[in-house]
Amino acid sequence: MYKKLIFTLIMMGSLFSGLLFAHGDYEEGEKVTISNLKNNAVVTSPVRVLFSAPKLKITAAGVDKHNAGHFHLMVDVDADRQLDEPMQESKNHIRLSNGEQETVLELSLGKHTLQLIVADEEHTHFENLISPKITIYVESQSN
Repeated sequence: MYKKLIFTLIMMGSLFSGLLFAHGDYEEGEKVTISNLKNNAVVTSPVRVLFSAPKLKITAAGVDKHNAGHFHLMVDVDADRQLDEPMQESKNHIRLSNGEQETVLELSLGKHTLQLIVADEEHTHFENLISPKITIYVESQSN
């Protein structure tokens, strides 16, 4: 009887701790970057954007793994503002739900901002895994 009770308590504790610590143990300052573009870069559209998060395990959305996630790319919006809202996909919020580490954007001529957010299997953001926002300038479009 006591063995069953102890086993049940251990299993419940494991389940609870898994939920409590699902986002892993990332700390402030963890590096998440757009690796191929510098701030104020002048580019041609379509624009290839590469993502970097060296200590993160990249997985598809829906895969529940400790210290793992996938990217969301914010285009022409402030990622900080989006963090209090559900992470819904739109033309300005691109979900890379298959574990992609790059994408190609068709952008209009002019100024654009890009910023990465890392999210868990349910598209919930990791508070500390946000890249610096960069500005790029599209000066031409290739055909």
